[in-house]
Amino acid sequence: MTRATALLATSKAGLVKAQALYDAVQAQYDAAVASSAALADAATAAEAESAASTRLLVQALRPSGSPRQDVGPLDVLFGSTSEAGLLDDLSSVDRLNSQGEDLDALAARADRDHNRALAARTTADLALAAAQQLPLEETRAAVAVAEQAVTAATAALAALRTASAGAASAASNAIEALPPMPADDGRLGDVLWSAPGSGPITDTFGPRPDRPAGAGPFHYGIDIGTGCNAWIVAASAGTVIAAGPFSGLGNRVVIDHGQGITTTYAHIADGGIAVSVGQVVAAGEAIALSGSTGVSTGCHLHFEVAIDGVRTDPIPFLVARGVTVG
Repeated sequence: MTRATALLATSKAGLVKAQALYDAVQAQYDAAVASSAALADAATAAEAESAASTRLLVQALRPSGSPRQDVGPLDVLFGSTSEAGLLDDLSSVDRLNSQGEDLDALAARADRDHNRALAARTTADLALAAAQQLPLEETRAAVAVAEQAVTAATAALAALRTASAGAASAASNAIEALPPMPADDGRLGDVLWSAPGSGPITDTFGPRPDRPAGAGPFHYGIDIGTGCNAWIVAASAGTVIAAGPFSGLGNRVVIDHGQGITTTYAHIADGGIAVSVGQVVAAGEAIALSGSTGVSTGCHLHFEVAIDGVRTDPIPFLVARGVTVG
C-alpha cells in the first residue's frame, strides 16, 4: 500500500510539472498572438495609407490625360509667335514643370507606402506563423496523459484498499517487494528524446488489480496502442544490448543510453526486430515492428525506462525531456 501511495505522489508530481510546462507555453502563445494582432493592425493601416497615396497619384494624373512631356524654355522661345505669347508660354512651362515635380513626389510616395505595407503584412504573417509553431497542443496532450496517470494510480490505490484482504495483501506484498523507485535526477536531459511509438496510452505504469492472464501484479512500463506492424523507434541514441525473445515480454529490444539509463521495447512482431546487439542507433531511428508476442492481448508496444537498473514510470521521465506520448 505504501508503494502504491508513493506511485500516486510521483504521478501527481509529473502532472504538476506537465501543467507548469503547458502554462509557460500558453503564456508564450498568448503573447505571440497579441503581438501578431498588433502587427496585423499596423499592416492594415499601412495598406490603407498606400491605397490613399495611390488614389492621389491617379487623381493627379487624370486631368492631363497623358504622361507629362518635359518642355524647356528654348522650345517655347523658338515656338512662340509674339512677345506676349512668349511670356504666357514661359509661365505655362513653369506650371507644367512644377506639376511634374509634384507628380514625381506623389509617385515616389505611393511606391514607398506600397513597399511599407508589404513589409508590414509580411512581418505580421511571420509573427502569426511563429505563434502557431509553439508546441501548445503537445504540452496540452502531455497534461492529459499525466492526468490519466494520476487517475490510474488513484484507481489502483482505491482498488488495493477495497479488495479482499487476501488479494490486497498479495498485491501489497508484491509492491513492497519491489526495489525503491529511483528519483529522476535529469540524467541525459540535454540529449534528443523521441516518442517510441504512435498511438494512445492503453495501460500505465503501476499496480494492476485487474491484470491480464499471465501478467504480474505490477506493470513496469506503459502500453502504447500502436496497432500491428507499426514502426517502433529508439527513444534516444544508444547501443542495442538485447534483441530477441524474453519471457512474457515476447520479442524485445533493449537499448543502453549511457549514464545508467536503458529503455526496453517489447511484444515485437515475429521477424520484426530490425537491429542487432552491439548496433548503435539514433533517437527516432526505426528498430522494430509492433506485434503481440509474449503475454499480450493484442498488438501494441510495451515500453520501459530503467534508471540504474530499476524501472520507473516512463511518462514523467519523457515529459521532463520534452516528449509527449499518447
